[in-house]
Amino acid sequence: MNKADIDVFIEMLISNKVNEVVRLGKAITQPLSLTANSYFEQWFNETSTQRDNQYNYDSTDWGYLDITPPPYPEYPSYANWLSSRLDRVAAYQPDYQAFTSYDAERDDVVFDSEHPHYDDLQHPTIHQAKYDYLNAQVTKLTNNINKAHKEDDPIQLRITLNELTERFIDLLPSPPPLVNTSQENKNLDALLFKDAVEKYIEYAEGQLPKKQQADPKRHMKLWLQDLEYYPIDSINLEDILEAWEIINRFPKNTKNESIESIWELTKTGDATGQPMAFQNAKKYKQELRKFFTWACDITKHSTNNPIATDSTYKLLKDKKHNQTPRTKFSNQQALTITDHCKANLSNPFSWAILLMAYHGMRNSEVTNLTKSDIITDPDSQISYINIKQGKTANAKRKIPIHREILKLGFIAYVQQFKIDIFNFSSTKLTSYYSHELRPSLKIPHLAEDGSRLSLYSFRHTVISKLTAENIQRSIQNKIVGHAQSETQAGYTHLELEILQKYVNIITY
Repeated sequence: MNKADIDVFIEMLISNKVNEVVRLGKAITQPLSLTANSYFEQWFNETSTQRDNQYNYDSTDWGYLDITPPPYPEYPSYANWLSSRLDRVAAYQPDYQAFTSYDAERDDVVFDSEHPHYDDLQHPTIHQAKYDYLNAQVTKLTNNINKAHKEDDPIQLRITLNELTERFIDLLPSPPPLVNTSQENKNLDALLFKDAVEKYIEYAEGQLPKKQQADPKRHMKLWLQDLEYYPIDSINLEDILEAWEIINRFPKNTKNESIESIWELTKTGDATGQPMAFQNAKKYKQELRKFFTWACDITKHSTNNPIATDSTYKLLKDKKHNQTPRTKFSNQQALTITDHCKANLSNPFSWAILLMAYHGMRNSEVTNLTKSDIITDPDSQISYINIKQGKTANAKRKIPIHREILKLGFIAYVQQFKIDIFNFSSTKLTSYYSHELRPSLKIPHLAEDGSRLSLYSFRHTVISKLTAENIQRSIQNKIVGHAQSETQAGYTHLELEILQKYVNIITY
């Protein structure tokens, strides 16, 4: 691997971070821009459930129900949401993102130690030093931009934002999305990906034989799923790589279901059927490259081609990972995470993580919970979680709710919802831990023995604690839903009482 390739890779990593900061800066300084509208819609959609919950909370007669009200459902204002996005970008580690991907089978993040640049940036080399220096500069400027935003200092915000764009102008689309954009750039920014794709399909069909004219539309359809409303000039390599990961896992033979529903199932790892052959997936990335060549070189609709070079295009590959085994958290690590979650119960991610920590549940089992899955047994009065389906047939089980979770007010918390308890997917939960919680709490990627630490490590932690107490394997399997648990729907209240005793053994 030559030095030029590594330099291009480093610039690509830093470029992703810089471009996101510039877009957020534009959303703040130009609130009527298309970029700002896109962020505003995202904020509104992300907080819609909390907004409904707040309405339901205010409409509920808690005295009549004779229960202690749960914490008041809150959601961030748009300004605070933008600030949290800047915090997230500042903490974002592009190298970590580049060397990991989501494994739907294991419901976890996995490292790609075979990546051609893994050793260059994960060991003390000159390339790692350069990356660390550039990343530190972007992080510092991002924090300064956010500080000015929080202090409502628009002048300092613009000064710092312009300083960022000037330092990293070579990594930004040309012309860069500076604070003071021209009318020409506003028109360029206004072209959405979906509109550009529509124009491209019309062009491409006219260049192909009749038998191949349907190919461009078919191959661009999947790229539209997540990128549809992105301004074409704002799409970066990271956006493309995330969509490519899903395309690589998108199942074949999907004629009986909508593309949209299968796409969402594939994102969360819940799609059924075999993924399409890589030879077919390859046609999708080839079509995307043709699209950007058309948009940038032929029609000049955009000046931004994230996959213009061979080095960046080659990053769209079918990844094969040498997977490092996962392990449990140390007592101190688990305590740090659970204490933080207990102190932040207004954040729904906190409840999801606590359910994993005290019950050994899988990410997807937690995020798929509905209000009707939280049941109180009429005979024993034991409240339990009814997991109706999961990763395997043995996942079907009933888990008595840990006394610590009950003490924190989980039952009352659930009452405010109509159906779904959580409005995010298992992928989103994993991402929250990896990119926000873990960095903020300084939890390492790896344990001392080199095994991986992830949100899924709580499952290993629970099993380890039960094993340390000499709990029979059959009991453990009934709690965590492992193979050979032979768990059936017909639990007796006596079995629930026995299981509750063992669940309550788990402490931090």
